[in-house]
Amino acid sequence: MKTRDGETNTAVDTLTVGTLPVGVAANRATDRIYVTNRGTDNNLLTYDGLTNGPYDHQRSFRAV
Repeated sequence: MKTRDGETNTAVDTLTVGTLPVGVAANRATDRIYVTNRGTDNNLLTYDGLTNGPYDHQRSFRAV
């Protein structure tokens, strides 16, 4: 997944996400990027939008 500079709309970095990403959300107030994965990954990845690095540990979840 490419991250973009919101002012210039240019790609600034590439984030590694799971094998089947199904959702992406960003929180501008906290500069966090969230990516949900399904399939064998079944996780939620959280990235720090300022550093484009992992913010938190991976959290597993199961669909109900």
